Amino acid sequence: MSIEYYQRIINNLDKEIKDLEARKAKSEKMSSDYQREIDHIERDLSRNKSGLRDKRKLEQKILLKNKFIQEDRRIVGYLKKIYNNRSKRNDAYIKLHKLEIDLQRNM
Repeated sequence: MSIEYYQRIINNLDKEIKDLEARKAKSEKMSSDYQREIDHIERDLSRNKSGLRDKRKLEQKILLKNKFIQEDRRIVGYLKKIYNNRSKRNDAYIKLHKLEIDLQRNM
């Protein structure tokens, strides 16, 4: 395979990694926002003692915890993809480097 081929692979993987890291950052922010809302609800529940309102707050807390868990799962998925793409990128870089060395030797 040619040097250009491996360079294209490396460039494409760099773009994918950058995109995945941006998505991961967005999910981390959403996860943080959910956690902040959950903490706020927990403070409200500890301060107020009204039955019906507490029930609604508990339902809201459960919903937010489910969303928080979903975001955490997304983050883990992004981390796995980033790790795999970095491994592929490193392999392609090693092959590119070997080709460049062979090319220099043949000159």
